[in-house]
Amino acid sequence: MARSCSRRTLIRAELARHSRPRQIAAHAQGTAGILAAIRGGVDSVEHGYEIDDEGIELMLERGTFLVPTLSAALRVPDPAAVPPYLYEKKVRWSEIARENVSKAIHAAELLGLASELGTLEVGKVADFVAVPVDPLTDIATLADPGTIELVVKDGIIVKDLMGTTAGASATRARM
Repeated sequence: MARSCSRRTLIRAELARHSRPRQIAAHAQGTAGILAAIRGGVDSVEHGYEIDDEGIELMLERGTFLVPTLSAALRVPDPAAVPPYLYEKKVRWSEIARENVSKAIHAAELLGLASELGTLEVGKVADFVAVPVDPLTDIATLADPGTIELVVKDGIIVKDLMGTTAGASATRARM
């Protein structure tokens, strides 16, 4: 218990050191660290691989954001190239990361930019890409420029393999 109280004290001291609206992120992977960070008052938990139902409920209650790490978690190494324990860990964490990403959609809100971006709405910055598959089932799709069919940057179509601008010059599609 002393260790847990010590963590909370450190987190609260760090929060007190900063003036709002600066955000405090905790890089936590295990359940105990995640719960301590949330209880300590952080704004977001990065990674969060071993978050459990208690952690999710606590995050919802306190308005804490989950920022799952997809780049590392979704790259499962060749089982012949790494020790078995590492391979098993990466497979397990990849599955968890895929589940957690659906719980972490509000990045613009975390950054304090929800009134400007983060959703496709009139008056907001429109930056998005369109691909033919669900990137959560095959994240490698986003690494292959050939599979990205549409790119809209600040409301302007900058790549269009779908033919949405056929016959028209690059138009501003500001939402």
